[in-house]
Amino acid sequence: MNQVSVVIPVFNHFDGVLECLHSVVTHTDKNLSIVVVDDKSSDGSFKCWLSKQDIDLSGWQFEILENEANLGFTRSVNRGMAHVAPNDVIILNSDTVVTKRWVEKLTQAAYSRTNVATVTPFTNNGTVCSLPIFLKDNPLPPNLSIDTFAEVVEACSERAYPTLPTCVGFCTYITRSALNALGSFDEEAFPRGYGEENDFSCRAQKAGYVDLLADDTFVFHAGGKSFGPERKKLMEAGEAVLRSRYPAYYPNVGKFIRENPLSELQNRIHRALLKHFEKEAKPRILHILHNGPYIARRDPIGGTERHVQGVIESLQEFSHWSLVKDKNHYILESFSGGFSIQFSYDADEPDALEKILDPSIFSLVHVHHTRWFNQKELVETLKARIPYIVSLHDFATICPRFHLFTIGGEHCSGVECKSACGYSEHYMREYRVYGLSLLSHSLKNIAFSQNTVEYLERLLPEVPPIEVVQHGVHQIQPIKARTDSLSPLSIITIAPHGRHKGGQIFKELFRVQTLPSGRDIHWSVLGDWEQVGFENCLGPYTPQNVREKLEAANSQVGILLSLCPETYSLACDELLSAGIPVIVGPLGAPAERIKSWEAGWVLEDVSVTAVLRELERISANSRSLSECQARARQCPTIPFSIEASQLATCYHHFIASTSTQGSLELFLESFQQGEIAQPAGVRLLSRIVNMIMNCLEAIRLRAPIQRVLESVLGQGGIRYLKNLR
Repeated sequence: MNQVSVVIPVFNHFDGVLECLHSVVTHTDKNLSIVVVDDKSSDGSFKCWLSKQDIDLSGWQFEILENEANLGFTRSVNRGMAHVAPNDVIILNSDTVVTKRWVEKLTQAAYSRTNVATVTPFTNNGTVCSLPIFLKDNPLPPNLSIDTFAEVVEACSERAYPTLPTCVGFCTYITRSALNALGSFDEEAFPRGYGEENDFSCRAQKAGYVDLLADDTFVFHAGGKSFGPERKKLMEAGEAVLRSRYPAYYPNVGKFIRENPLSELQNRIHRALLKHFEKEAKPRILHILHNGPYIARRDPIGGTERHVQGVIESLQEFSHWSLVKDKNHYILESFSGGFSIQFSYDADEPDALEKILDPSIFSLVHVHHTRWFNQKELVETLKARIPYIVSLHDFATICPRFHLFTIGGEHCSGVECKSACGYSEHYMREYRVYGLSLLSHSLKNIAFSQNTVEYLERLLPEVPPIEVVQHGVHQIQPIKARTDSLSPLSIITIAPHGRHKGGQIFKELFRVQTLPSGRDIHWSVLGDWEQVGFENCLGPYTPQNVREKLEAANSQVGILLSLCPETYSLACDELLSAGIPVIVGPLGAPAERIKSWEAGWVLEDVSVTAVLRELERISANSRSLSECQARARQCPTIPFSIEASQLATCYHHFIASTSTQGSLELFLESFQQGEIAQPAGVRLLSRIVNMIMNCLEAIRLRAPIQRVLESVLGQGGIRYLKNLR
């Protein structure tokens, strides 16, 4: 077994280097040599700076090599590796923090076989070596130290030292035998880094060597600081060289990612982390919804999911879980520790919901949306098993299609269910009995508009009390108002996914570039939107970047064209809080608020003609637009923190008398960790069924065909076809 030295290349960011060195001297034997290579830092001499810092390096084999000129990352590393010959070498980025016994564990992995070229540890920020989430740049989970994370990883490891498709450069142990056989890093092709270690791995594998993962070791990596703003260009240049030299490299990495041979170990680590966080014994809240809350499963992420995300992120005094019905499985997800862990349960198992909705595990259930669940089974199980509250997002309690929008693409009054959508009177009567039962047995019912309550009172007998509250939104500082009448009229909308959001109307509107009066129009879309020929898509948005995107669009008017009654519309409040008045359709909560706040315009009907007519009026009266923008800035939207605080009070009130003494570990034994992938044949059949249903809707034949199929297949057969979607 060869001696090993640590080489730390440095360019600026001296405070981070000091933190790295502190961790090295804390967790490393003094017999090991440490070499810092200062690549002519523009912040000055690292050697001079270090002499003034509070770190004791006496007794250490510690050297600083100073480049007379800036040589670049790869040449600096090569200089360090040559300097410590004939030792093995650990290349350690200066933005890392090492942990207990890191050198011993890396060395043990390096000599676990005779043909090892490199060893890489686990990290929080290192693509295929990333934890807790594979391939992600993970922040350290809250209230978890680096050393504790490392202890969890080591405790879960079986020291299998799995093979990697490449080493990862934040911390790489390289054997001298591999260096002697292959030479050092290619400093001509990768002078400033990004790709040099992958190139070395490709050469090593070609020569019969392997790259291993030290699956018992964790090293924290801040990431991205070593190269600053050049990072993207360096990555692209390095990738081009690798693709040219090694055509099989990226396919091999892709295969590794798809198959993920590390998944079993990752799952053990996830469970151990979950056990660690659940020691705090916070009350567990189970959120039931139709999608997400973070992963788009059967629908794009919408307002309901974003609301639940806000609750999870704001109310840290609770342990949050979610339950979503996938095609054939229930997906249970934990959000303890700032990351998610997914568990699957076969939906066809007898009494599956009864086993999941365990009152000894969950303190309270918060029902947000019941789409995809069997309404009868869910309601009966909730009533019998566990205390719950209901938030009324959409109209799933009274409409199986959940948004009062017919198969033919029209607003439904709630009474033409058979003629418009093919539902039998018996089915609808039973469906609404269970919708009413869900509300009647709930500890609290919450709606976000009076309009929602009015629909329920009209279609359900003896509706129990429903409290109307205002949604909170992540506040957006108003953008600068624009009222000039000479430049194009700038209009923004939120990506209109689906016909019920006015998607088809928007496609027609986006083709209109000039108003009849001759004034140009500039359209922008916020969110994911793909349409051939449309270029002004601002892409996905978050509470953190939405203002920046709205400011970049420089829009004067917002427009939301839902063809069905929205129960709230977070997008409407987000635009208003940014000072952008909004054009809305005549239905639902958005129209209710726009009328009340006088912060926009309510159309008489939703059509291309009606929209263009309203835009013409707005364009002709810049003073009226200015006044409307001023009222938008003054709208009484409330911060999400206020709504979250109200919800926390509600949670605490209803869980005061509950007790969760059950064993979470025992409870989870009946689940399969992770999501269960559908077989390729089922996925293909699902796409075909979905395409057929969409085509039938487009030509208004779905309702009559559904009635025929129901008479032949029964409700069970129809449910099976729907699950394939």
